[in-house]
Amino acid sequence: MGYCQITDVTNAFPSFQRNAPGSIQDIQIQAWIDQYGAEIRALLMKRGFDPLNPPGGVSLTPDQANWLTLRNADVVIGELGRALEGNVTLQPGEISTVAGRRKNYEKVMADVSKGEYDAFFGVPSRLWGSIGGAETDKSTPGQRGENRAFGRNQEF
Repeated sequence: MGYCQITDVTNAFPSFQRNAPGSIQDIQIQAWIDQYGAEIRALLMKRGFDPLNPPGGVSLTPDQANWLTLRNADVVIGELGRALEGNVTLQPGEISTVAGRRKNYEKVMADVSKGEYDAFFGVPSRLWGSIGGAETDKSTPGQRGENRAFGRNQEF
């Protein structure tokens, strides 16, 4: 199951004729949507968030649903555009707008892998209290019964 509709993809190509003979069929576009939807879900699940079963039994927020739709449409527009550009020769120096969509998708998915969207999806930070030398205990060494003179939160 993907996160966008076929029309979300085909609307990016106003002159594209859906299901025209000898052209890309809706079944292929839907296959791309489902395949990349699975990839998006896998990356989010790797970070601790399952978009099909959000934590706490709540549904996705409208912003989360729109983000998923945009990411899924970005990559499938790239696939459809690449297939359509297969029949077109770009001029030297001409920039493929379709390649830009694909590059955008890859950048955002790399950011997801790094955890930069964890807060957006309500995933608790994996770094909290794990930084080397960081103490989550706010007591002083004397309160903990340690044999050292200096520690965190001591006043002199």
